[in-house]
Amino acid sequence: MKQKSTLQNQQCAGSSLGVNRQFKLTSDKVSTFNKIRHLEFLQLNMHRCRSASYNLRRIFDEGCTDVAFLQEPYTYKDKVLGLETKLGVNYVGSRDVRPRACLFVSNEINSVLLQNFSDQDQVAVQVKFERGKVEHTIICCSAYFPSDSQGPPPNGLLKQLVSYSKENNIPIIIGCDANSHHVAWGSTDTNSRGAALLEYIATTDLEILNRGNEPTFVTRVRAEVLDISFSSNSIWREITDWRVSN
Repeated sequence: MKQKSTLQNQQCAGSSLGVNRQFKLTSDKVSTFNKIRHLEFLQLNMHRCRSASYNLRRIFDEGCTDVAFLQEPYTYKDKVLGLETKLGVNYVGSRDVRPRACLFVSNEINSVLLQNFSDQDQVAVQVKFERGKVEHTIICCSAYFPSDSQGPPPNGLLKQLVSYSKENNIPIIIGCDANSHHVAWGSTDTNSRGAALLEYIATTDLEILNRGNEPTFVTRVRAEVLDISFSSNSIWREITDWRVSN
């Protein structure tokens, strides 16, 4: 869609090019979404860009996205601005410090914040929807792994969330700016952060959704894959059309 192209090509002074990742969770029948056959997801690092916020809000207002995993949103006085809409809820994990992750969920979907698994760099939301006549629950998580963290990713809170998902048999979808390189998700090389993250993933039931090596982070002098999408193995095959929009 043109709106999505406009959004992801929006450049702000001092920031890199924002690139969005889109994918779908398919279903035979999802009655709570006006009987559409899938949920639409979008993942985007906004690089604290004000104009990108307003462009993204237009996409929300047109009902083009059910769930959006957002990193580095535009903020003022530690509050996310520019994404206000009557058609959905923008969740943040902390209101005391500037959030570096937030998650939009359409009002067409039942959702609730998992506060115990949310903070400045992570927000987790439990989502319920109907498939046929059966109610299903998934967890959606938007996360930001700061490049200057003391240890390699992921942090302890994300590990706790993944364990909670597994122990309670609730599938999870994670969209994150990992600030980590690994050829497994399309990076041009592998660094220590990427190696540590992949080692952790191998101990879980998470599957990498990234396909190909189209860069998700682009500047005039650099192009790299830093943004990753994961899901539980139990719903991995139901998620289709993962792509980087140019």
